Amino acid sequence: MALSDFRGKVVILAFFDSRCDETCPLTAFELRRTHRSLGGDVEQVVFLAVNVNAVFNAPQDVAKFTREQRLDEIPSWRFLTGTPEELVPVWEAYSIAVVAQPGEDDFEHTPGVFIIDQQGRKRWYVSTPLSDEGLVAPWAGPRLGELLVKHIRELLSGSG
Repeated sequence: MALSDFRGKVVILAFFDSRCDETCPLTAFELRRTHRSLGGDVEQVVFLAVNVNAVFNAPQDVAKFTREQRLDEIPSWRFLTGTPEELVPVWEAYSIAVVAQPGEDDFEHTPGVFIIDQQGRKRWYVSTPLSDEGLVAPWAGPRLGELLVKHIRELLSGSG
């Protein structure tokens, strides 16, 4: 599967650890919220993720994460995985830092979501606090899902 397979569609691209139990599930929640918020525009959007876990990279690993996070509610959802030799160049192309956590099953990685336009060009990288926990002052800005919907609609209307 290649990004060019989705020309003509807006692509929402995230990088998920198939074993993550912190940031990735929160991002998954925002992707589901984005999907629901798009209404009829959702037919013009594809939701993709690339696995950053080089150990738990089997199809059953990403399928389990997809089920647990209810991402299978998104008809266009694809969670791509592969060998480290296949994954590392993709991580590098998007400047995704991936670091193994000693003694853990999961990997720390760059959070956030890329929005790719209908011609296959990276247009936006969106990352917001996913929780108010640990912030000096509560985050008053828009949620990740709100920003995704805004930018998707800009692209679909031709004003992006």
